[in-house]
Amino acid sequence: MKLLKIVLLTFAIWIGMISFQSQLYVPGLELSWKSGQWRDALRMPNESKTSAVPSGTEQKMEEKPFYLARTVKLYERREIADHRAIAVFIGSGFFVKGGYVVTTHHVIADRTGSLYAIDGESSDHRYDAKLVASDPVKDLALLRTDDADHAYFELADSVGYEEVSIVGTSYEAGDRSGEFRKEDGKVKTLSKYATIGRPGHILSQEYRMFVTALSFPGYSGGPAFNKEGKLVGVAAGAFAKTHEAVLVKLDHLREFLEQHQPSEPPDAASDES
Repeated sequence: MKLLKIVLLTFAIWIGMISFQSQLYVPGLELSWKSGQWRDALRMPNESKTSAVPSGTEQKMEEKPFYLARTVKLYERREIADHRAIAVFIGSGFFVKGGYVVTTHHVIADRTGSLYAIDGESSDHRYDAKLVASDPVKDLALLRTDDADHAYFELADSVGYEEVSIVGTSYEAGDRSGEFRKEDGKVKTLSKYATIGRPGHILSQEYRMFVTALSFPGYSGGPAFNKEGKLVGVAAGAFAKTHEAVLVKLDHLREFLEQHQPSEPPDAASDES
């Protein structure tokens, strides 16, 4: 009797396997039982032999924000004892057409060492920067690099009471990494007379634009741009109580560049001379 039960149970299992032999259905999958593919398909994702992403739909790498390639950190090389040199972070800046870098006058004022810039995308490459022009009243400075084809910001046609962003680097805003930070806000005042400086030390006095975006030491010289990525001003300081950004106005920046930025890249101009 016991032997008969074993035979009948074996026969039932065999019949069941015949009826189930061809396919095993898993939600979203149709796999061959005989080939053993179901065992691979039911593994954990990190054990799977094949990609779960269909061909042609591979996930793209997240692109870096456009402004990183155009914004720079500025450094001064200083010689110390025993002919050794150190690099000191002095402020922010940004590229404009022709490989030129704009920053504020007070960032580069009284600097005796050589200057160089590092953009936010190729942080391992240094661009030697030579001073071309500086305006202490407008609080603007123009530097030249040897990369005439570098990505750059374009100027907006105008600016109003709109949303803008400021990009800069600060080692004093609770973030010691020195990475670029983007601060968003809105234009609060288009033109108001303001003094940039510290108690007893005036850096600049001129009409400025005020923006409800945070600004910290180190942001000076950084770009302020609108939703289209066009320049509307240059970070120059912050209102002491609220850290609201104070900017060099767009028309002052335009006038400065029209006066001092060559119409042709430096390498092209040198070829003709």
